[in-house]
Amino acid sequence: MRRPATEPPPSAVPLTRIGLALAVAGLIGAGDARAEAPAPDPTAASGGEVTLVLATEGTESALAPGGYGVDAPTEVVSPEARFAAARDAARDGAANTARALLEGLARDASAPATVRRDSLHLVGRLALAAGDWAAAADAYAEALELGRTREAKTALEDVIRWGLGQALAASGHRAEASAELRRVEAAALSPYRERALRLEARLAEEAGDAKKARKLYDRFLDRYPDSPVAREVIVRRAALDIGLGRADAAVKPLRALVREAPESRAGLEALLLLEPLGAAPARSPVDLDQVDYLVSERRFDEARVMAERAIDEARAAKQRGTERRAMELLLRAEYESFRFPEALAAHRWLSEHGGDGLDDWRLSRLYAYMDDLAAAEKIFLDRHSGRKGRGYWSQVADLRYEFGRYKDAYRAYYLARKSGRRGDPDPTDRMIWCLLRMGEPEQAAKAARRFGDRGGRARGTSRLYERYWYARALQLSGDDAAAREVFAGLSEDAPWDYYGVQAWSRLAELDGAVPDEVAGVRASETVRWSEASLAGAFDQAPARAPLPTILVAIQRLADDYGDAAPEAVRALELANLGLLDDAAGELRVIGMDLRTLSYGGSLSSRARADMLDNRATKRARSGASIRERGRKSTQAARAFSRNASAIRKALREAQRALADPYALRRGAYEDGGFDDGPTSKAWRDSYPIAYPALVQAFSRQFKVPPYYVYAIMTVESAFHPHAISVSDAYGLLQMIPRTGRRVAHALGYAEFSPELLLEPPVNVYFGTYYLAAALDKFQGQEPLAAAAYNAGPHRVAAWLLARGEGPMDMFIEEIPFGQARSYAKSVLKHLARYRAIYHGELHTYVSNAVARDFAAEPNY
Repeated sequence: MRRPATEPPPSAVPLTRIGLALAVAGLIGAGDARAEAPAPDPTAASGGEVTLVLATEGTESALAPGGYGVDAPTEVVSPEARFAAARDAARDGAANTARALLEGLARDASAPATVRRDSLHLVGRLALAAGDWAAAADAYAEALELGRTREAKTALEDVIRWGLGQALAASGHRAEASAELRRVEAAALSPYRERALRLEARLAEEAGDAKKARKLYDRFLDRYPDSPVAREVIVRRAALDIGLGRADAAVKPLRALVREAPESRAGLEALLLLEPLGAAPARSPVDLDQVDYLVSERRFDEARVMAERAIDEARAAKQRGTERRAMELLLRAEYESFRFPEALAAHRWLSEHGGDGLDDWRLSRLYAYMDDLAAAEKIFLDRHSGRKGRGYWSQVADLRYEFGRYKDAYRAYYLARKSGRRGDPDPTDRMIWCLLRMGEPEQAAKAARRFGDRGGRARGTSRLYERYWYARALQLSGDDAAAREVFAGLSEDAPWDYYGVQAWSRLAELDGAVPDEVAGVRASETVRWSEASLAGAFDQAPARAPLPTILVAIQRLADDYGDAAPEAVRALELANLGLLDDAAGELRVIGMDLRTLSYGGSLSSRARADMLDNRATKRARSGASIRERGRKSTQAARAFSRNASAIRKALREAQRALADPYALRRGAYEDGGFDDGPTSKAWRDSYPIAYPALVQAFSRQFKVPPYYVYAIMTVESAFHPHAISVSDAYGLLQMIPRTGRRVAHALGYAEFSPELLLEPPVNVYFGTYYLAAALDKFQGQEPLAAAAYNAGPHRVAAWLLARGEGPMDMFIEEIPFGQARSYAKSVLKHLARYRAIYHGELHTYVSNAVARDFAAEPNY
């Protein structure tokens, strides 16, 4: 039976990946995001008429009968020109006009077969978006039939079948829909396999075939464990288990959902399923797994309350094991919340009652935070059986240094060096630093002169460091003239490197030439922003080339290497349809194949993947296995490998035409770097105004300087929207799932999954919100907020508590984590480069003051 036109197909899910992305971008309301439209991804509702989003440039398609050539006729009455007009009408929101033109073209026997095929494809999309299921099914079926002929062979059979499957499902033809969906699921090149499997399971469930549906849901969770809709699938599978008399199998996953996402739709549905079974989580006794989860999420206030209640309950019931575990969780919450006396009390109780207290490293820091270094150092003495050798003195020196006891640290480093042996680590550099921090800059300058003099005006990173700190030692010793000379040389040699930025800032202070503050920034900001840099040069974002230019670039790649890289042929067909974002996605898969080769990976057994994946265990989208045969034959993989250099060159040309910011930056490096200065094209390509609509909107909303956002984005992902780090951080601004969950909760989004962070609107929205929160926590100080973004705000807060008074450049240099230290420096370097490129600001002033007070949140 045909469904009413207002009923969504069974593919609708709560707050889907696309729905949330559109809601975040302001294209639809948050409430509307909870039901995915039945159309494919490139559609959105607008003004009562469904608009097919076709982000194209130009109005004519150079489509020749045999392909997409550049010499095709372009008369106004030609089928190619009519198709281009229809495509543009769809892009501009005139769906009815576009559909009428396309339907006429599809019936025009004189039109090239490829034009009729593509016209039918777009008719199917428009009809599906309008809820005209029967017309959509007919158009897709005809497109599929035509696309299987020699004259109009399609590279997008899976895309057409996916649309056909949705239309058939929505019109009640479940068996036919399932057949199409199975073919999509089997297509190794398809990005729709996950959705096809989920929809097939839903159809089996609707048909009353519970066993088949459960089997399909099992397969889905096994193949796509990280899917944004995995929670929904878990609930549906559990409901089937209960109906099949297997309630025991349903309880555990449902309870996990309630614990991890209690406010999500899936969590609420899980609770409703558990209550009739008498298995809903009870308020008493406290679920310690829930407390453990809260601690791991850094929700310490909630965890503390529950842990204390659990301790009381366990004591009343005389359950020593439960009491110990609850106390261990309470200790973690107290320590991470900087409640050190309470943490020490919990540690001592656990030591007396056989529990796991703090390890020696954390216990020594706890005593140090409580200003009891004697107790902290006794821990090291006990570890070394009372012997004060090199190991003991090294540990004591590092602790004293970490907590700003520089004079005592200097003495301990001296004793460590004196009691060491040849080949032991040399603490001389730390001793020089201690002299500087002890207020003895003359001795520090004398010791550092060998670094400052060596290498002359060399620009290597280590030399820049040595020159800068030699000058700082001279400055602190009162020799301003000598310091000014070194600072001037350094800022001239490396004006847009970190130490060059710092050197110019110190020089400005010596010369009384510090730039004035401007309105619109936080009170204690470190970077002195200009009005122009706060506004941003969003009008200078790289623009996509006209569509004919894009088609020419992609066709070169497809013609020369389409057999080895079939994604290029798919990208060509998608681009001619006007689906440029989808075309860019296909090209991104080729780029990641090239990256795999550079690391010695195999392509013949690699699944489709568009992610810049740095995890130790690589995976495809939604957690699917990266190892799969069928996408490339051994012969194609060898051809790809043989021609990798030429493929890369042709790929970058196509990606540049599409204005892919990651490809722009990568291409600049591959072409030889950027030594020509900020006015060169290489610099502009390396530092693009990426995703301008998103960055402009959210930086203004949260009052974050746009080039600060871009500097973070440069370090984090180099503008690749699907980057995943070794520590499981996702997307453009590399947000870890735990932080994403907290931000989603703060912004009112109950439906969250890590892979949502691969959507640029979601990632930039969440990431900019979190950057603003970090800036607010640390009084607007950009280096501290950057270090917090990398290492966690709780760690930066701990470093502020541990350090003595001192300037910002010294604080940055003393960040204990090398990655966070480099990160803070890189952010300052990159934002200075953005300002030089887009506003001609040759110097960026960075204040050396540190405001050491900080807010309680965020602490995650």
